Amino acid sequence: MQSHPPNTAALSAVLRIKAGLCPFERLEDITVDFRNHAPFLDQFLSSDTRLGIVLGPYGTGKTHFLQLTRKNALSEKFAVAHLGLDTGLSSLNHPQRHVLTIFRSLTLPAPYGFFAEWMGTMLDDPMHARHLEESFIELRADCPSVVDAALWIMRQADKTLRSTLLLEYLSGALLVAKTAHSSSRLRAYELVRFWSTFCTRILGVKGLVLLIDELENLFSNALYWSILSRRSAYRTLSFYTESLQSAKTLCALTPEGLKLFRVEIQNLSAGLLGDLQQVSGEKFTEFLGRVEKTRVHELSPFGQEQYRMLHLRLAALHAEARGYPNQTSGRLAATSLTGPGITPRIFAKSVLSALERDWFTRKSQTSREE
Repeated sequence: MQSHPPNTAALSAVLRIKAGLCPFERLEDITVDFRNHAPFLDQFLSSDTRLGIVLGPYGTGKTHFLQLTRKNALSEKFAVAHLGLDTGLSSLNHPQRHVLTIFRSLTLPAPYGFFAEWMGTMLDDPMHARHLEESFIELRADCPSVVDAALWIMRQADKTLRSTLLLEYLSGALLVAKTAHSSSRLRAYELVRFWSTFCTRILGVKGLVLLIDELENLFSNALYWSILSRRSAYRTLSFYTESLQSAKTLCALTPEGLKLFRVEIQNLSAGLLGDLQQVSGEKFTEFLGRVEKTRVHELSPFGQEQYRMLHLRLAALHAEARGYPNQTSGRLAATSLTGPGITPRIFAKSVLSALERDWFTRKSQTSREE
């Protein structure tokens, strides 16, 4: 059997899909209806849009679409951060907790990569650390409290602990155990503002794209989510969409979640704002108006034709990853893996697992024959 050099990007995508994860690379190749998504992505990234909504039932690829947005945003020189909504460290109504999640996911366009890793590398080099200190001073007028604290650590802390302490502070790790007091919320917002300002002013990126997945969890039956906690979450969203300069927020949720979201927003618009203790930057009224005007991008459930196309593309990707000629005809019927409860993610994982098993079997047979 003739073989070709394997492609590392394709192999990385195959291995992530097999693990049930969305790949970082080759996303367009396995996005069946990319042409339908491209106009929305172009408009979202190129215009002054500050809020977008991706809508679709479970299993329609909302998480995949957010990763597609991530890849396109990075290629357009945006920084990107991701927040998968839950009631733990990604809780939207507790910014003092989820800023750590945002910091860990914050990714910059080439050549920087993950912001935390890049910052840590810079701090470990004395010359680069001095450049960072100069950059912090340049941003003092925009983020005085964060810059003053960072400069104190850089100048006064023990040299052996300086990098660790500074990253601990800038990441928001010190806020995780704090309550939702207004002072904690404000400190969390100041950190996000600092990251965004640093990326745009110092590193020259276009802005920050914040991806929020599973927003419908706000309306789940979990004990932690009540009308009061949702209002706190809306306050947080109002800061990201109204006060964070050069930022765009893209939320993904189900149709049922959007319906509940809009009904509650309308009720809040009727005058139930008196008990909202907003802090600086939380522009709740402006946020409510923006939600009403936000363009929704709807995703459709997969049919047999979409699964067939996805199967063909996965087979071609696997052949490229493993370095063998693509022969998709008849080896694995896509329809044999579809049925009740199937989703594109489960389907893709099953297809690639079968292709991997077939490839290892053929490779073993060839080795024995030799």
